[in-house]
Amino acid sequence: MDTPVTPRVVACIDHSHLAPAVAATALAIARLIGSEVDAVHVGAPDATVAPNDSVAGIAIRTVIGTPETVLVDELRFDGVEFAVIGSRNLLAADQLLGHVSEALVTTADIPIAIVPPNGRALPDGRLRVLLPLDGDPATSHAVVAPIVSTLASVGDVVPLHVFGGSSAPMFITSDEDRSVLAEEFAARHAPGVHAPVELRIGHAADEILDAAAAQDVDAIVVGWHRHIEPDRARVVRRLLEDGRFPLILHPVRSGNDTDES
Repeated sequence: MDTPVTPRVVACIDHSHLAPAVAATALAIARLIGSEVDAVHVGAPDATVAPNDSVAGIAIRTVIGTPETVLVDELRFDGVEFAVIGSRNLLAADQLLGHVSEALVTTADIPIAIVPPNGRALPDGRLRVLLPLDGDPATSHAVVAPIVSTLASVGDVVPLHVFGGSSAPMFITSDEDRSVLAEEFAARHAPGVHAPVELRIGHAADEILDAAAAQDVDAIVVGWHRHIEPDRARVVRRLLEDGRFPLILHPVRSGNDTDES
């Protein structure tokens, strides 16, 4: 008889100042989805981390090896449902993240929460998240249902759609027509989300950040196709560069790779 696999949230722990926030965020997510936290630190062959070392009250499991290889493998194990990493903001060097974090976000088939450089962790309890939707059915299908099911009774989802200047309907300035358009968009792309879809016109990343601040959200959830190239990750790059909000990257498995987030 097979042994049941315990659902886990993997907290990727390093020696940076973000380790406590990464652990706290993992704990908050684990409580939301009913899983355990597995805090993993990758040590060199001469590592001296003791088995009972801990962060934010969570015991650290040390694995000897190369961080990129070990952590990519860790996120592929059965039962791993979520991962949490920290961002030390390396965009000045034209990097989206460090090379280990980049390997994780481009290969993992699970959502990954990124703690920003300011160390802002997800709160333990009810969450309020901003959910930008690009109007791509694949993104909506991949992201909306899991987020709604996770936060249905313990959080709030604030949906947002940003029209580029050339894609905005001419009648969007009318309050009545804006309301109709928002309802139509919600029916197609945000089923199960009870909050009305906020419609904006402008640059996607700027409007997302402005809405996140105005709505006082705890995190921003973004569906993306796991492309790290600068011309394919402009929105994610800008959100990371801003560094104010935890970011949850939700992988979108689709043959449509035209999205730029």
